[in-house]
Amino acid sequence: MSHKKLSVYNSELEEISLAATSKTFTQKITNRLFRSLTQRSFQKYEIELPTSIYLRGELLCEDIADKSGVTFDFHSLILVLIEDFLIDLRKKYDPIAVYKGLLARDQRPPIVKRYETELELISRTDTKIISLEFDLERKLALRLEVFVADLEDLNVEYPLDVQSIIEILICDFITCYKKGLSKNAFKEIVEHLTGEK
Repeated sequence: MSHKKLSVYNSELEEISLAATSKTFTQKITNRLFRSLTQRSFQKYEIELPTSIYLRGELLCEDIADKSGVTFDFHSLILVLIEDFLIDLRKKYDPIAVYKGLLARDQRPPIVKRYETELELISRTDTKIISLEFDLERKLALRLEVFVADLEDLNVEYPLDVQSIIEILICDFITCYKKGLSKNAFKEIVEHLTGEK
């Protein structure tokens, strides 16, 4: 199956194929050296969030930074949520169960898509959206892209991409936090940053 949008995943597959076809030690060293020079250590992603979610997240990050005395911005929050997601994913790898859980937690404004281009936002309110670009460590990006590739191979009904997963994680976390459903999140993040746990 073709996984066109999974650039880190595809480059890893290419590297494995190249290593398998390299016959001599010199070819293998040359390929490895070339890869280390051309491969980026971070993957750039762009996500879209409702401005209200972004603002609430920024305030939460500011509160965490004030309490812990450690720099903690929105990018840091994204990383914490991704790492937590990947830890849970590793504990019991069941792509379909995780996929269903993500769909159940999806609190993003509905978007009608056609031919992979956004046509129209459908929402009961005029939700304002903000686009954020951020770099994700290649190792984390690869793990997310492998999960997405596994979902694509399973032919799930509503395909997800890395950006969708990250948007779902953020929107769900902030919405639950606003409703008081993530009571320990603030304390646990502060304890993690300060090493108190």
